[in-house]
Amino acid sequence: MHFDETMIWQKAAVIARMIFQLLPVLPQEERFGLRSQMSRASISISSNIAEGWSRETQRDRLNFMVIAQGSLSELQSQVRLCIILDLMAKSDVAAVLDEIGQLSRMLTTLRRKMRKSIMEEYEQDGRRIPYRYRKMQKPPPSSKH
Repeated sequence: MHFDETMIWQKAAVIARMIFQLLPVLPQEERFGLRSQMSRASISISSNIAEGWSRETQRDRLNFMVIAQGSLSELQSQVRLCIILDLMAKSDVAAVLDEIGQLSRMLTTLRRKMRKSIMEEYEQDGRRIPYRYRKMQKPPPSSKH
C-alpha cells in the first residue's frame, strides 16, 4: 500500500489543508512567526508519515511516526495559542482541533502496534529487548502472601 492510500496520511493532509485555510486570519506581522511555524508543522506531519512508510525496517518506520506525533503536538499547541492570544476564535479552530485529536489517537494506536511487533521480533530471536520497547511490557503480576 502506498502512503497516500492510508487513512493516517489522508487525515494529516486534511489537517494541513485546514491549517492553510486558517493562516490568512493571522496578522501580517506573524508571517515569519506563528504563521510560518504552523505551516511547517502541518506539512511535517504528513511528510514524516510518508517518509516512515517508505522505510524498510519497523524500527525506522516507528521513528518517523514518533516524529509525526511530535509535529502534531506542536501544531496542536500553536492552534491553542492562537485562541489564547485572541488571534483566532475557538469556534473557528474547533474542527481542526477535532481532526488533530483524531489523528493523534490514530498515530498512538499505530505506534503501539509497531512497538509490540518489534518486541515480538526481539523475543522470537531471543534478543534482549531495548529499554524504549520494554516500558510497554506489562509488569509481572504481584503475588500477595
